[in-house]
Amino acid sequence: MRLAISRRAAPDMPLARFCELARQRGLDGVELGERDLDDETVLEAAAGFIVGVHVESLARVAAPRTARRAAELGAPIVAAPGVVDDGSVAELDTIYRRHG
Repeated sequence: MRLAISRRAAPDMPLARFCELARQRGLDGVELGERDLDDETVLEAAAGFIVGVHVESLARVAAPRTARRAAELGAPIVAAPGVVDDGSVAELDTIYRRHG
């Protein structure tokens, strides 16, 4: 089991500082937020320390860029409850096979 902290705990803190503090406290990783996918420093700040990317909307989950960035980071997408329904699973499977 790994113990991690979500960026939702301090969404406005710079990512590098957030990861530094998590490491200092002996945590095993961080769960990024969807806006962290747009942060160009994410690979440098959180490489090897990302346990997932929390996403709040189906549009963001289904975006090819989300799939590509998650693959680059080696992190699974963690969709908020109720975001993904049975009707969207096939579409998401196609997107993630193509881009992720």
